[in-house]
Amino acid sequence: MSILISSNPVILAGDSEQALVQAALHAAAACQCGSENPPCLICSGCRKTLEGVHPDVIWLSLPREKDISVDRVRELRADVFVRPFEGKKKVYCIERAHKLTVAAQNALLKLLEEPPEYAAFLLLTDNAQALLPTLRSRCALERLPAPAAPEPPDPEAIGRARALFGALVARDELGFTRVLYGWDKLTRDALRGTLEAFTVCLRDGLLAGEPVSISMLDAAVSAMDSLEYNAGIGVCCGALAARLARALE
Repeated sequence: MSILISSNPVILAGDSEQALVQAALHAAAACQCGSENPPCLICSGCRKTLEGVHPDVIWLSLPREKDISVDRVRELRADVFVRPFEGKKKVYCIERAHKLTVAAQNALLKLLEEPPEYAAFLLLTDNAQALLPTLRSRCALERLPAPAAPEPPDPEAIGRARALFGALVARDELGFTRVLYGWDKLTRDALRGTLEAFTVCLRDGLLAGEPVSISMLDAAVSAMDSLEYNAGIGVCCGALAARLARALE
């Protein structure tokens, strides 16, 4: 995934969810995280950006049915001339930039022509042609690739997940303990896929009124998190068994 790193205004055009991810990564890089190949996604600046709490990464976002008014752009312009708090740059991410009114685009145009050297702008849109030609001419256009098609689910992972789900629904503590004991021999990738399938079973079960609970879903998500932090497979399965047993009490 290529990330355009520039102090110049940038329009990110493409799938909106992927655009948000791209923008966050770009913003982390623009904040000078110190990595030779930014963004590193590890340092404080990157983590704050991805968590949405970096003081120098400002999002201009409104409900989808709302237009972005000239007053919102004027507020942005006033903020631009306050220097960064932590990073070397301030990054402004404007979601659904095609919702900018004509007056708002003209107000933004004046800012894009002569921005402070520490300011960077990202305009996110799935319809770049809706922006004024004068605005587009001041920006670089970065088209995002289409999202990759999801991989088909692994039938074996689904089978293991359904076996555990069935034991839970039957409130068979010994049964689900035996199932999890078998998971201890899985590879990390196989366990990850099985846990993902298990969370789907729990979610669908909740929606269907099956005798499962939010605490069971929390237990599955916690096991996946532990796996991502390199906890041992046996530790993940043991902790999941203990939490599911408590959920049945």
